[in-house]
Amino acid sequence: MGVQGRWTDAPGRAVDSRGGGHRVRGHAARADAARAALGLKPHFDTPADIPPPVVHAALGIAACALGVLVRPESLGVAPSVIAVTALAIGVGAAILIYDRLVYPIEIRPGPESVALPAASMIAFAVVLSATTSLPLRVAAGIVVALAIGAVPYLGGLRAVGRENTTMRLVRDALGVIVLAPALLAAASLDLETPVRLAAGGGATLLVTVDALCVEDLRRRFALIAAVILSATLSASALIAHGASPGLGAGLLLIVWYGLRGLAVASAAGRRGVTLSLEYLVVVVVGIVALGVIDG
Repeated sequence: MGVQGRWTDAPGRAVDSRGGGHRVRGHAARADAARAALGLKPHFDTPADIPPPVVHAALGIAACALGVLVRPESLGVAPSVIAVTALAIGVGAAILIYDRLVYPIEIRPGPESVALPAASMIAFAVVLSATTSLPLRVAAGIVVALAIGAVPYLGGLRAVGRENTTMRLVRDALGVIVLAPALLAAASLDLETPVRLAAGGGATLLVTVDALCVEDLRRRFALIAAVILSATLSASALIAHGASPGLGAGLLLIVWYGLRGLAVASAAGRRGVTLSLEYLVVVVVGIVALGVIDG
């Protein structure tokens, strides 16, 4: 694969030298804009510049081991919630520090790259507390390893304009998988309210930040929208009555996807109507599927 260069056609927007119009954001966009303003030659970035995800994956495995040690059945509910929160923050900090040391500044993933890995730790804690099934716990651990190992690498590919539709779908699916158990905890009437808020609200906030930033929304707008969406889902979970936890979690997931679509469409300009229709189709299909399952 040949080395591809890129230049900026406007401050903060970089395009591929092949004319493909790949967008480059964050440090890469600012660095390219500065080079263009100074009249310097285009900078060349390739996937070879991106560190392999081996260290991130090892961090994910270590985080899983620590998650097992601080599970509710070992520490109790309240200490476990505190420990998992600290662990999620620690994982995010470790990723940011490592990425700062090894990534070239032009392609360094932004701080939003730690949102999904941190959310995966919350989901892992929920699975550990909800079931003793070894296959389910192992599956949850694999999701954590994938989130912590793969997401920063995907962020690097995104920075050099090498992200494709498949990668975006994988990241999107990973976010849904991470969010599902957290919303199940939020919909459960067997858990105390603070635990439901911590699990559902925290995971929703983090996954939404990741999802909206992948959709090229500005960080500030993405954070504000994520806070509003998280508060809406948390309130919905607390006031919902009569539904089974599974059905309640399914409804919350559909509501989340629909509200996320509105946030994306509101910032999409002329494409907003088309995007709204696309998200609406998924929401309708989800509602029909839940009706069939519940029936």
